[in-house]
Amino acid sequence: MKMRKKGGKNLQNRVTVKPKIAEKFRAFEKEGRVMFFSAPCGFGKTTVAHELLKGKAVLEITPKAFEMQEVPPVRKGFVLIDDLQMLHDEAAHARLVALIRENPQCRFVLLSRTKLPGWLIPFQISGLLISVKADEMFFDRSETAAFFETAGISLSEEKLSDIFRDGKGYPLVYTLFARHMKDGAEYNKKLIEE
Repeated sequence: MKMRKKGGKNLQNRVTVKPKIAEKFRAFEKEGRVMFFSAPCGFGKTTVAHELLKGKAVLEITPKAFEMQEVPPVRKGFVLIDDLQMLHDEAAHARLVALIRENPQCRFVLLSRTKLPGWLIPFQISGLLISVKADEMFFDRSETAAFFETAGISLSEEKLSDIFRDGKGYPLVYTLFARHMKDGAEYNKKLIEE
C-alpha cells in the first residue's frame, strides 16, 4: 500500500491521503461533478481536501456567501465549500444546486459534518456525486503504521498494536499522539490520559 506523503519536517505539513480516497478523487476528476465528504470534526476532511486540490485552480466559497447572495462567479476548475452543514436556508440550497447545474466545467468539493442532504441526492442518483463517509476516513492498521512512518516515528509491532487499539483508527487521535511523540513523549497510558 502506498500512502501519499507531503510536506517537510514539520508534522503539521505532513498529510496522509488514504489510497481509496485518492482513487475516488481521480474518478471524481474524470466523471464526477460533486465530491461530498461527510464526517464529524477531527476526521481530516478539510486537510485531505486541501491536499487533493493542491496545485489546482480552486475557488473557496463559504456557506454564508450563498445565504447572503454573494456567490462569486465560477469559471472553471474546482470549487471548495467547507462547513456545508452551516447552509440552512432553502433559497441558499437552491443557489448552490443551480451553481452546480449551470457550471458543468467545474468540480465541486463539499465538506460537511452531517450526512448528504436531501437536496443533493439528485446528483448522487444521477452518478455525478461521489461521497466519502466517516467510516472511509478511519485508518486501518497498515494505514496507521504508514501515518506514523510519514511523521518520522518508528514503532515496534507492539507499540503499533497499542496505538491502533487505543486510537481506533481516528485520524485526529493519531495526530495528537504523533505530536506528543515527536516532542519526545513515550507512548503509554499517561499519553492517552493527556
